[in-house]
Amino acid sequence: MSSLRQHISRIHRQQIYFILLALFILSFPTTFNWNSRVIIALALFFFIDTHDNIISKIRKVRANKLIYLFFFYFIIQCIGLTYTDDISRGLNIITRLSPLVVLPLIIMSEKLEASYYIKLFNVLKFSLVYTIFYILFYQFYILDRPIGETVHFALEKIGISQHYIGVLLVIAIMIITHQLYNKTHIIVNSLLAVLLLAFLLILSSRSSLLILVFCLIIFFIKHFNHYNLGIKLSIVALGLSISVIGFYSSPELRKKADILIKTTDLDLDIIKTKNSITFVKNTFEQRVMINLASLKIIKKNPVFGVGTGDYLSTLEQEYKKLNFIAGIKEKFNAHNQYLEDYIKTGVLGFISFLLIILTLIRYGYKNKSYLFYCVLCVTITCLFESFLVRHHGTAFLSFFIFLFYKYEQETMTH
Repeated sequence: MSSLRQHISRIHRQQIYFILLALFILSFPTTFNWNSRVIIALALFFFIDTHDNIISKIRKVRANKLIYLFFFYFIIQCIGLTYTDDISRGLNIITRLSPLVVLPLIIMSEKLEASYYIKLFNVLKFSLVYTIFYILFYQFYILDRPIGETVHFALEKIGISQHYIGVLLVIAIMIITHQLYNKTHIIVNSLLAVLLLAFLLILSSRSSLLILVFCLIIFFIKHFNHYNLGIKLSIVALGLSISVIGFYSSPELRKKADILIKTTDLDLDIIKTKNSITFVKNTFEQRVMINLASLKIIKKNPVFGVGTGDYLSTLEQEYKKLNFIAGIKEKFNAHNQYLEDYIKTGVLGFISFLLIILTLIRYGYKNKSYLFYCVLCVTITCLFESFLVRHHGTAFLSFFIFLFYKYEQETMTH
């Protein structure tokens, strides 16, 4: 009877844990407040357990090197508070980064059967369908704007960044790709793939589209290596055709490409002059100016950085010195997570984040599956965006990375 009660208790605990994870996924794209509350609920759930189970979970955590890297990165950011002037902003950053410590502890130590992970992947797919229709409803009926302006109106009003939605779409599309390859729910998954890809084109996130191409190439190399050359070439031709059609079907992508081709200069002095006399809309040149300002700050503060809370104000000061008009008006962050960490906490901040990325790449490369796709999303996006500047970035890195990591660990073990 005692063993039966223990078995029922274990099953019930896994069901509750699954519900909390599902709520996290459902609330992630659109609701910061509810998503934060789910994190708190997960933290409480971790400790609502028997003494022996808590000790066992702590032992699992202590044996995981990746968690130590996340903890080290978080501690470095906390140390950066000791020499920052803007304590308020610094504390906000630390609060935002706290999921990097909390969620990995929970996900890597709680038990969950493999079947629940598959259900969570399906929750992710269908939660994005809800998100897409919610955004489009807001764009059409609340704001009464055309679909091509979704990024500039609906997403800004709701408070969602296209980059975080973009990486979620990439992960969901790759989950669907695997399921289609395994002939699982072919009709439903095919319709979902079209919908998610169409919305990814509406978002016009070039980095997300680039990541998707890389992920599909990896999938192709892994799963179609044994096929004959004719089939391989047919698949490549089909992929290229879809890419070209997709590109030309997106007015926003065409517009960005047109600006890039017609207005880009490669001479640094010309770029600096243009951006000092007018508001330049060329995003490539904007990134050049942002990187220039970032590297100047790093050169002045190579060891310790400027402090966790002072990086943005220091960047704004550098924009004024360069008379970077767009940067001054828009108050751009570093748009590069690697550079941003160096600006904030110097060489230790940069190395701690780089170690996380390199370790994740090493772990993900073993299976070249979901974890690797997530790692590619983070690694590439961090080159173009300050990924951890919002709750969505820290939550993605600490939740989805470890969710897929744990899933691949469990499936490899069993």
